[in-house]
Amino acid sequence: MHAEPPAAEAMVPITVKIDFGPAEKPSVEQKISIKEGATPNEALKAFLPVEQGAICCDAKEIKTINGVAADPVKNRWWRLKINGTSKNASPYKSHLKAGDVMEWIYFEDAQ
Repeated sequence: MHAEPPAAEAMVPITVKIDFGPAEKPSVEQKISIKEGATPNEALKAFLPVEQGAICCDAKEIKTINGVAADPVKNRWWRLKINGTSKNASPYKSHLKAGDVMEWIYFEDAQ
């Protein structure tokens, strides 16, 4: 009797956009394939070097993307948008599906 091989995980296409804003690095936009239902955090890690750690509130926060770090002193942060909105967009709670556009924006808060 032979064991059945595990079913391959469904891969789906998404678009990744990274806007480095005040860091003055060129923006990135690319279509990639990810595991269906992956979180934005998982998809980002599969695409670029990422560092996580507590910046202000949570050890799961995105601290650095491709060498560009959040900087509380300069009030610079990473924001996630999915399909053009940051409403309910969580790096580790949202789940991506085919055709989604995941956008990470580095911005300076002028407070």
